[in-house]
Amino acid sequence: MEEFHNIRSAKDVMRFFDENGDMQITREELHDAMEHICGDDDKCYEEANHHFDKANTNGDDVVDVEEVIEAVDVPREEKR
Repeated sequence: MEEFHNIRSAKDVMRFFDENGDMQITREELHDAMEHICGDDDKCYEEANHHFDKANTNGDDVVDVEEVIEAVDVPREEKR
């Protein structure tokens, strides 16, 4: 899945994972997207869940756009 490897910004993350366009990524949306990437690789799902939990700073079990912005590591050149 080439578009996964082209994710460079919070906007790209939302476009890739947010299936219904509500500016939140649910765990179900994460798993739907990762199914194409992980296949049967349980370690891949564990890593995806780890990153989801880390990004979900308010603990509501969805990652909203603000949390995505905070979680995405944007290179310094793009922050200027």
